[in-house]
Amino acid sequence: EMYPHIVREVLGVSEHFFLGCFTLELVLHTAVFGRAFLRSSWGSFDTAIVSAGVFDQWLLPIILGSGAQLDFVLAFRVLRLIRVARAVRLMSQFRVMWMLVRSLRGALVTLFWAVLLLIAVIYVFAIL
Repeated sequence: EMYPHIVREVLGVSEHFFLGCFTLELVLHTAVFGRAFLRSSWGSFDTAIVSAGVFDQWLLPIILGSGAQLDFVLAFRVLRLIRVARAVRLMSQFRVMWMLVRSLRGALVTLFWAVLLLIAVIYVFAIL
Protein backbone atom coordinates (compact mmCIF):
# COMPACT_ATOMS: atom_id res chain seq x y z
CA GLU A 1 0.00 0.00 0.00
CA MET A 2 1.26 3.39 -0.96
CA TYR A 3 -0.59 5.40 1.71
CA PRO A 4 -1.63 4.50 5.26
CA HIS A 5 -5.33 4.07 5.89
CA ILE A 6 -5.74 7.45 7.64
CA VAL A 7 -4.15 9.33 4.75
CA ARG A 8 -6.55 7.70 2.29
CA GLU A 9 -9.47 8.65 4.53
CA VAL A 10 -8.33 12.28 4.78
CA LEU A 11 -7.78 12.49 1.02
CA GLY A 12 -11.20 10.94 0.37
CA VAL A 13 -12.98 13.37 2.69
CA SER A 14 -11.11 16.34 1.23
CA GLU A 15 -12.01 15.18 -2.30
CA HIS A 16 -15.70 15.17 -1.39
CA PHE A 17 -15.39 18.53 0.39
CA PHE A 18 -13.72 20.28 -2.54
CA LEU A 19 -16.07 18.68 -5.04
CA GLY A 20 -18.93 20.08 -2.97
CA CYS A 21 -17.29 23.52 -3.02
CA PHE A 22 -16.81 23.35 -6.80
CA THR A 23 -20.40 22.21 -7.26
CA LEU A 24 -21.65 25.09 -5.11
CA GLU A 25 -19.49 27.50 -7.10
CA LEU A 26 -20.92 26.19 -10.37
CA VAL A 27 -24.49 26.49 -9.08
CA LEU A 28 -23.87 30.06 -7.87
CA HIS A 29 -22.23 31.09 -11.14
CA THR A 30 -25.16 29.67 -13.05
CA ALA A 31 -27.66 31.37 -10.74
CA VAL A 32 -25.95 34.75 -11.04
CA PHE A 33 -24.94 34.78 -14.73
CA GLY A 34 -27.54 32.38 -16.11
CA ARG A 35 -27.15 30.84 -19.54
CA ALA A 36 -24.41 33.31 -20.45
CA PHE A 37 -22.09 31.53 -18.03
CA LEU A 38 -22.90 28.12 -19.49
CA ARG A 39 -22.35 29.41 -23.04
CA SER A 40 -18.90 30.79 -22.23
CA SER A 41 -15.94 28.53 -22.88
CA TRP A 42 -14.76 28.59 -19.26
CA GLY A 43 -18.29 27.99 -18.03
CA SER A 44 -18.70 24.90 -20.16
CA PHE A 45 -15.20 23.77 -19.17
CA ASP A 46 -16.04 24.13 -15.46
CA THR A 47 -19.36 22.37 -15.99
CA ALA A 48 -17.66 19.42 -17.68
CA ILE A 49 -15.04 19.09 -14.93
CA VAL A 50 -17.53 19.34 -12.07
CA SER A 51 -19.95 16.97 -13.83
CA ALA A 52 -17.17 14.42 -14.27
CA GLY A 53 -16.30 14.71 -10.58
CA VAL A 54 -19.92 14.36 -9.46
CA PHE A 55 -20.40 11.34 -11.72
CA ASP A 56 -17.18 9.70 -10.56
CA GLN A 57 -17.37 10.42 -6.82
CA TRP A 58 -21.07 10.50 -6.05
CA LEU A 59 -23.15 8.81 -8.76
CA LEU A 60 -20.95 5.89 -9.82
CA PRO A 61 -20.68 4.40 -6.29
CA ILE A 62 -24.48 4.63 -5.95
CA ILE A 63 -25.09 3.02 -9.34
CA LEU A 64 -22.52 0.24 -8.97
CA GLY A 65 -22.67 -0.13 -5.20
CA SER A 66 -20.07 0.97 -2.68
CA GLY A 67 -18.21 -2.36 -2.66
CA ALA A 68 -18.02 -2.69 -6.45
CA GLN A 69 -14.69 -2.87 -8.24
CA LEU A 70 -14.29 0.52 -9.91
CA ASP A 71 -10.98 -0.17 -11.64
CA PHE A 72 -12.53 -0.07 -15.10
CA VAL A 73 -13.31 3.64 -14.69
CA LEU A 74 -9.66 4.53 -14.13
CA ALA A 75 -9.44 6.00 -17.63
CA PHE A 76 -12.42 8.22 -16.78
CA ARG A 77 -10.68 9.39 -13.62
CA VAL A 78 -7.56 10.29 -15.55
CA LEU A 79 -9.65 12.75 -17.55
CA ARG A 80 -10.42 14.55 -14.31
CA LEU A 81 -6.78 15.59 -14.11
CA ILE A 82 -7.88 18.47 -16.29
CA ARG A 83 -8.99 20.08 -13.02
CA VAL A 84 -5.44 21.36 -12.72
CA ALA A 85 -6.25 23.66 -15.62
CA ARG A 86 -8.65 25.50 -13.30
CA ALA A 87 -5.75 26.58 -11.12
CA VAL A 88 -3.77 27.69 -14.16
CA ARG A 89 -6.76 29.71 -15.34
CA LEU A 90 -6.98 31.46 -11.97
CA MET A 91 -3.29 32.26 -12.08
CA SER A 92 -3.65 33.86 -15.51
CA GLN A 93 -6.57 35.97 -14.31
CA PHE A 94 -4.44 37.39 -11.49
CA ARG A 95 -1.59 38.46 -13.76
CA VAL A 96 -1.71 42.05 -12.48
CA MET A 97 -1.59 40.81 -8.89
CA TRP A 98 1.45 38.64 -9.65
CA MET A 99 3.15 41.67 -11.24
CA LEU A 100 2.50 43.61 -8.04
CA VAL A 101 3.88 40.76 -5.89
CA ARG A 102 7.03 40.57 -8.04
CA SER A 103 7.48 44.34 -7.75
CA LEU A 104 7.11 44.20 -3.98
CA ARG A 105 9.64 41.37 -3.81
CA GLY A 106 12.10 43.45 -5.84
CA ALA A 107 11.42 46.44 -3.59
CA LEU A 108 12.15 44.35 -0.49
CA VAL A 109 15.67 43.63 -1.75
CA THR A 110 16.27 47.36 -2.26
CA LEU A 111 14.72 48.15 1.11
CA PHE A 112 16.99 45.58 2.81
CA TRP A 113 20.12 47.24 1.42
CA ALA A 114 18.81 50.72 2.33
CA VAL A 115 18.20 49.61 5.93
CA LEU A 116 21.66 48.02 6.07
CA LEU A 117 23.24 51.26 4.83
CA LEU A 118 21.21 53.27 7.36
CA ILE A 119 22.36 51.00 10.19
CA ALA A 120 25.98 51.45 9.07
CA VAL A 121 25.60 55.26 9.01
CA ILE A 122 23.97 55.28 12.46
CA TYR A 123 26.76 53.03 13.77
CA VAL A 124 29.49 55.32 12.39
CA PHE A 125 27.87 58.43 13.91
CA ALA A 126 27.34 56.60 17.22
CA ILE A 127 31.09 55.92 17.46
CA LEU A 128 31.99 59.57 16.73
